[in-house]
Amino acid sequence: MMRGLAFVLVLALTGVPIAGLAQDIIPERRLVYVENADLPGGDFANQRGSSIQGCELACLSNSQCTAMTFNTRANACFLKSDPGTPAFYQGAYAAR
Repeated sequence: MMRGLAFVLVLALTGVPIAGLAQDIIPERRLVYVENADLPGGDFANQRGSSIQGCELACLSNSQCTAMTFNTRANACFLKSDPGTPAFYQGAYAAR
């Protein structure tokens, strides 16, 4: 806690705008994950041989993407624009 306050004080004394710093730290878009879940339907793109990090990046960088499912067993990424209700699927991560 004390180091954080010291950091803010140093920034304030050097003239670095603290409000601008907060905007850089908090991303404009982010995903919330559910383990062992799929969001069926709404697929507009998919990619095999992907990673969960690559899938997240692909979704966050595409304005059409409102959700994604990553299947860990197949290393497959499914980008979604209008997904259905979450359903149990062992080994998958769903994110909105």
